[in-house]
Amino acid sequence: MKFTRMIFVFGAALTLLLLPSYLQATQVGKAAQETDSFQGPFVSEVVTPGLSVAVRDLPLASEEPTLNKEINPRHNPLQFEPDQGQRGTWNRTDVPTDPLIRPASDNPGETPSLDLSFDGTGNPTGCGSCTPPDPSGDVGPNHYVQTVNSTKVAIYNKTGTLLTSPFSLGTLWTSGLCTSNAGDPIVLYDSLADRWLLSQFANPNHMCIAVSQTPDPMGTYFTYTFNVTQFPDYFKFGVWPDAYYMAANENTYTAYAFNRANMLIGASATFQKFTGGTNFYMPGDLDGATPPPAGAPNPFYTFKDNSFHGGTDRLEVYAFHIDWATPANTTFTLNASLPITPYTYTVCGFFNLSCIKQAGTTQRVDAVSEWPMFHFPYRNFGTHQALVGTFAVGGGLGETGSALRWFELRNTGGGWTLYQEGTHDLGDGLDRFMGSIAMDGAGNIALAYSVSNTTLNPGLRYVTRLATDPLGTFQAEAILVNGGGSQTGSNRWGDYSSLSIDPANDCTFWYTGEYYTANSTNQWKTRVGAFTIPSCTNGGTPPPTNTPGPSPTPGPTATPSQTALPTHTAVPTNTPTSTNTPTPIVSPTAQPDGRILYTIASGDTLLLIAEKFGVSINDLYAYNNITAETPLIAGQTLIIGFGMLPDGSAILAGFPHARIKPDGTIVHVVQEGDSLIGIAVIYDLTLEQLYQLSNLTVESVLSVGQEVVVGSRPQPMEIGGSTNLPEVLTSATPSLTPTATETATATITPTPATATSETIVVVTNTAVSPSPTTSPPIVTPETSFNWLIFVPVALAIIGLLALVGSLFFFLGQKR
Repeated sequence: MKFTRMIFVFGAALTLLLLPSYLQATQVGKAAQETDSFQGPFVSEVVTPGLSVAVRDLPLASEEPTLNKEINPRHNPLQFEPDQGQRGTWNRTDVPTDPLIRPASDNPGETPSLDLSFDGTGNPTGCGSCTPPDPSGDVGPNHYVQTVNSTKVAIYNKTGTLLTSPFSLGTLWTSGLCTSNAGDPIVLYDSLADRWLLSQFANPNHMCIAVSQTPDPMGTYFTYTFNVTQFPDYFKFGVWPDAYYMAANENTYTAYAFNRANMLIGASATFQKFTGGTNFYMPGDLDGATPPPAGAPNPFYTFKDNSFHGGTDRLEVYAFHIDWATPANTTFTLNASLPITPYTYTVCGFFNLSCIKQAGTTQRVDAVSEWPMFHFPYRNFGTHQALVGTFAVGGGLGETGSALRWFELRNTGGGWTLYQEGTHDLGDGLDRFMGSIAMDGAGNIALAYSVSNTTLNPGLRYVTRLATDPLGTFQAEAILVNGGGSQTGSNRWGDYSSLSIDPANDCTFWYTGEYYTANSTNQWKTRVGAFTIPSCTNGGTPPPTNTPGPSPTPGPTATPSQTALPTHTAVPTNTPTSTNTPTPIVSPTAQPDGRILYTIASGDTLLLIAEKFGVSINDLYAYNNITAETPLIAGQTLIIGFGMLPDGSAILAGFPHARIKPDGTIVHVVQEGDSLIGIAVIYDLTLEQLYQLSNLTVESVLSVGQEVVVGSRPQPMEIGGSTNLPEVLTSATPSLTPTATETATATITPTPATATSETIVVVTNTAVSPSPTTSPPIVTPETSFNWLIFVPVALAIIGLLALVGSLFFFLGQKR
């Protein structure tokens, strides 16, 4: 009996002691389901690129066969939940009106009219009879490039003239999976390098990326086929100095970084990847001539709400810091969690694709309100950094209730905070969805989108706001194109649209989206429109810093490190440039040492010079060791590139004593005081690598003028671009690789002027596979076992069983 009481007391005590731990553990388990649990980075295998035929030389594309189909069904990542992720969002009966909707009278300003409008690619040219079109577009100094499913690329000049027949993106690949034109295309203009990025996915689990070899999108492209191990549904890209960043919808939501520096010059490249997100991310996409602070991570964002994801309604900003040299140092971390005004997550319910009403049909179309809309534009104004984004929410005043939530974040040095937010809805019964947002060089914002209801065929509209306008408001709405019909055969609309800013003046917005000219099951059209806010002139002035409402406490921000630029002869800085009317272009002259010099004319700016000669502003910074604040002096000379020397070789940009030979071999011309170890340091080589490349030994004696092989450049290369000058190398310098006769392969990436100071050094023996410590293959992450939850739960159960057992024993003894 005494022993029984001891067991009873022990069981009761153990149960009471561990019950709080059990309850806490179950709460932790619940929170873990709603909190991103990242795994990675996973590093890809090395991918060797191909080289395409020049676009201008492609054969005319044939019209696609008429296939009435949904081109790429949106993949529901929560399809294995009992209710496929609905979580009560499909049967809501009372949706509150979004509290940020404001009357139009709060901002009586006038949105500017169109500068230009023309039809882009539509069906049947696009994909015969497929839906949706997935229209994407971007603008460069001289071109506008549009992509649609599946997958057609159209290149226009800036008057809207088509320069070549729309071609299939897959024709840039000579063979392999990427020739299949699977779709979901994205095009981006990389303003830092003056290059174009074209992309689509391929079955079963591949990403196809083409990077133009010159500033001319009509030229050749380096083509890459990456195995990403999961199908990269709905992928989206952003340009950043140290990588091309991408997000995708896979088994979880994922974030990628692709090696931009290598891809720009056609070297072998890898990517790094994180998995484990709980809502789709959108990567930051750089706009404007000023890059982010050196070493700054790329900002990704997503939005979450209290009822679906738990916690408060919020924006989450993540920092993707890439380390190409040591992938173990790469991180993807939550940088800031910013509470926002409450909103209704999804318009019609999670993955309810039959949503927005149209005129003249019962067919509804998808609002894609689960995820952020493309893009997530970033700007560096010097006084502050800015990000703008948009997504569709419920609670609008239209027939279906779709409105556009938008926001601006700012970072003045202490981390990202919410500067302003708003919900765009005019209370006119129209649903607004499929938005895209951008900011010009003066800090003005534009938002463009689709509109529809049962009395209006879907059309395209846009609004603008000045940086000085009342926070959270837009000016009067303007029409880009009225729809003449509705889509009657499919619920897939969009799946996205694209608003971008013209780098030529940093002021003109270019937008493309979907519409119909008549009712049709699937013969969609696309429209391209451009508009400019009159007060923005050559980028305008930095926007004022108004005093917004209270901002949440930001998360930690990484301290950027400075990256030294190559040393060149600097432009004198003692006298500012005159602002008089520019004089005619002065022809650049090639010097005996290979430099191409331009004589600065009165009224010149770096932007104007860059546009004249097809160079990026960042190249000019690097070539001349100057910054955006360096004044220019009329009559002085500026290095705008490096041309051919008398022997046919060229100077390697950023490396004044390196020469690229006609056969692609890269040599270092020995200078007085040079040593083998010093040369190795310059080109990020080990001594062993240098010995192998140059056939030298530790006993070798150097002589001034001797040429020491330090690598080779991929061949062949297309020379030229949009000008008649000799080739101008971008600041992202080539990876140096030895010739095929060497016994080892060394990939060395000299530090680009626009990137961080990280470099990759990979050495492999040609007789064996790459070392897994250098380029480990992607592995599928396994679900981790949470011992912190298991142990207290198990002990609590043991205590409860002991208590119950002792009770039964005690009662038995009583009988």
